[in-house]
Amino acid sequence: MGSGGARGLAHIGVAEKPNYFKIINHSFDLMQDKLASVSLDKYPPDILVEISRYSADTFDFYKAEELIETGKIAARKALDKVKNKI
Repeated sequence: MGSGGARGLAHIGVAEKPNYFKIINHSFDLMQDKLASVSLDKYPPDILVEISRYSADTFDFYKAEELIETGKIAARKALDKVKNKI
């Protein structure tokens, strides 16, 4: 959930100096994650397709094909979970 756009290089152990865009983007990501969490708790879906928020940053439009494939794989896994429950 969320775009992960403000994570920079911290996830690989490289610290970056924060700037206004990164701070605002990170704040938006946190807010979006919390809103999604509350919404899922209040209105649980029949099927939940989960994709890592670190799959792409906010402006990684060039990763469209890769992300679509990631979504297809995640959707298959979610559907398999449902089939196994039936």
